[in-house]
Amino acid sequence: MNYKIYAVIGVLGVLGIGLLYSFELSWFDRTMDMPRLVLYALLAGGTVGGLIAWRKIHPDNDLTDRVQIYLLFIVIGFVLAPLMACFLNHSIALGPTENLAVEFVEEKAYYASRTPPIKGEIVKPTGHYLFFYYDDKLRRIKNKESHFGTQERGDDIHLPITKGLLGFSYVSKLD
Repeated sequence: MNYKIYAVIGVLGVLGIGLLYSFELSWFDRTMDMPRLVLYALLAGGTVGGLIAWRKIHPDNDLTDRVQIYLLFIVIGFVLAPLMACFLNHSIALGPTENLAVEFVEEKAYYASRTPPIKGEIVKPTGHYLFFYYDDKLRRIKNKESHFGTQERGDDIHLPITKGLLGFSYVSKLD
């Protein structure tokens, strides 16, 4: 097959994966223990990639070809696994969404701009971080709007929390 076709397929694949990740980023910010989910996904993706590579290698391949095949499939596993794990976790819930009481810590505005504000300009925040305690751990999620601006530290607030397919809880969108 022509190498130009492979190059086009590769570029379209990279762009497609980037697009899919852009849709999932808001769920990355809302999933509890996301670093642990990503670690498990990377381990699973690398293992599956290694097993696929092991099955694809022919006995007549030299060492360079074998290393290239292993690296290709392991890297593909590393790239796709966190995306697939997050999507599976939030797309299929293990139970109903519950409005659970959590301990409010603070809600803080954040600003994302490529340029600094002009002197005297009133800048509208890009979004708000919500800090709260859930399962005795401090958690942070992002929201577009402020929902708990009048709450004091230590107040109980109710958040829609769902347990996902992979066992990781996430906060449903408040916006």
